[in-house]
Amino acid sequence: MSQRTILEIHHKCEIIIETIGPDNVRVRITETNPELLNPTDFEIEGSPAHIWEAFTSAAIVLANIEEISRSNPS
Repeated sequence: MSQRTILEIHHKCEIIIETIGPDNVRVRITETNPELLNPTDFEIEGSPAHIWEAFTSAAIVLANIEEISRSNPS
């Protein structure tokens, strides 16, 4: 069963990574703007290698989002 959750991030975040087992980590991402009434705060747990792969892939796309958007208009 897959799980899908959509969270919005609009401000700078703090990232905390904690080892929770021999091959398991927890990544916590929290918006740090004190003016937010309901700051986004979520955790991801799992294999460090798989989390790294997912975040790295997302970072590469985000770093090139303007170029990708121009070549794939909505």
